[in-house]
Amino acid sequence: MSRGRGKGRLEVSEKAGESALLPNLTVEKVTTVDRVADALRAEILGGGLAPGTPLREVEVATTTGVSRGSVRQAFSVLVNEGLLSRDSYRSVMVTALDEQDIREIYQARRMIELAAVEATAQADEEQLTALRQAYEEFVSAVEGGDSDEIHLADVKAHSALVAVLGSRRLSRMHSGLMGELRLAVTAQYQSPPDGAALVRGHRDFIDLITAGRTDEARAQLAARFDHSEELLVAAFRAAAREGQG
Repeated sequence: MSRGRGKGRLEVSEKAGESALLPNLTVEKVTTVDRVADALRAEILGGGLAPGTPLREVEVATTTGVSRGSVRQAFSVLVNEGLLSRDSYRSVMVTALDEQDIREIYQARRMIELAAVEATAQADEEQLTALRQAYEEFVSAVEGGDSDEIHLADVKAHSALVAVLGSRRLSRMHSGLMGELRLAVTAQYQSPPDGAALVRGHRDFIDLITAGRTDEARAQLAARFDHSEELLVAAFRAAAREGQG
């Protein structure tokens, strides 16, 4: 299994459980499957495992020191997220997206997020506060300059918008789409994102939502989707031409 600049490691996260004596303590149970999936996810999204890279149960089990059964289950988790793919021979590899995949991801995002924009007209103060807080965290990430943190904060901002719909299923679906999108971005873009432009886009969007100008917010987000989609498709086409050359 090839390794690159990803940061995935197997780490156990444990917290004490809540009880009558210790009401402020919580428990976060992390299974072996979760840890393997987290480590592989970090490698994939960090660029350590390139699209098309084959993964073998035995090799991953040996590397991580866990059973093949746990590795197999972790593979299934990432297949469901769209980060890994199985072929007709049940072999597993890092998903390699193409232009049509990008088009479909953005099509699905439009259906979910633009509906969420319309739902903000009936959003309560808690939901609007979550949107504003996610924006502030995004600004802080951009100021920090770390590409991974910028992307994660951007995802959180869009996830906060989708949460306005109040649908766990749609939120899960959206999370999968954003994971696939990050996979595509990691594969195609080597330079850091234009943080200033992203901040302006988020800021203008939040201002429109806060002012109750839903139609304008919807149009602004749709335009941002159009722009991002075409940039990513152009990057895929350029990579395809280089591959043929």
